[in-house]
Amino acid sequence: MSPAVGYRVEAVAYVPGDGTLFHLGDGFDADPRLALRWLRGRACEIANHQADDAPGFTTSVHEWLNHQPTWSMYLRLLLRGLVISYADSTHDTVYEFSVRPVLAGGLRTGVTRTDA
Repeated sequence: MSPAVGYRVEAVAYVPGDGTLFHLGDGFDADPRLALRWLRGRACEIANHQADDAPGFTTSVHEWLNHQPTWSMYLRLLLRGLVISYADSTHDTVYEFSVRPVLAGGLRTGVTRTDA
């Protein structure tokens, strides 16, 4: 079991062409399942917002959101105290969604990443 006191969730967008970083939301929850629920909801909102301009991105994110084995693995990793992160992109923007265990002494720094 993880020594986490909670889980920080975050969604960001990065434009590599000019280096701009957009904060798209964050949150904190003591329960890893609720942190993952927030992450899924925010990722779905962002993907749906891009449906007209970047349908490939929307499809890819929805496939990730609906792949239950991935979410089961994420829960196991969080309970072990590891960070989970997913990144996907449109033609000019990279979106990253992550959950980081917050330990009694601070944030965990190791990253487990699954990129589409």
